[in-house]
Amino acid sequence: MVESDPDLGEYFLFASHLDSLPSKYHVTFFGETVSRAWIPVNMLKNFQELSLELAGVKKCRNKDCNQKLGAALMMAQEAEQISIQERVNLFGFRSRYNGSDSSGEGKDLSLSGANSPDSCMEKEEEESELEAEELEEEEEKKYKSFISYSSSEFLCTR
Repeated sequence: MVESDPDLGEYFLFASHLDSLPSKYHVTFFGETVSRAWIPVNMLKNFQELSLELAGVKKCRNKDCNQKLGAALMMAQEAEQISIQERVNLFGFRSRYNGSDSSGEGKDLSLSGANSPDSCMEKEEEESELEAEELEEEEEKKYKSFISYSSSEFLCTR
């Protein structure tokens, strides 16, 4: 779900001040684990479009991944039925993170869908994610946008 970053107060970032379209959106992931990340535009899809594709998608290899994906999809379908304000209040990062237990389940992520809690990515990708995260932090410092955008109709895909 696209949502304002609690640290920056922004929904999206531009790659440069000259760009007219955002390069990344701040996403809060659906699912049991509370997490968020800045996701490149090319990794986002409208949830209605994604729902049609998921009907024919292969299941994840392991049972745990299937359960996490199922929980995230059910949460997303529930969120789709309510207003944007209710959606953010119920499923937003702040409300879910503050309500999570103290086991450290909640996570702030700073880069891509590969870090999503519901992702089935291999561990070997984690190293490249760390490198990309460092580059991302530098880029965000240079190119912060101070324009607000109100949309919660997207879901991260990989």
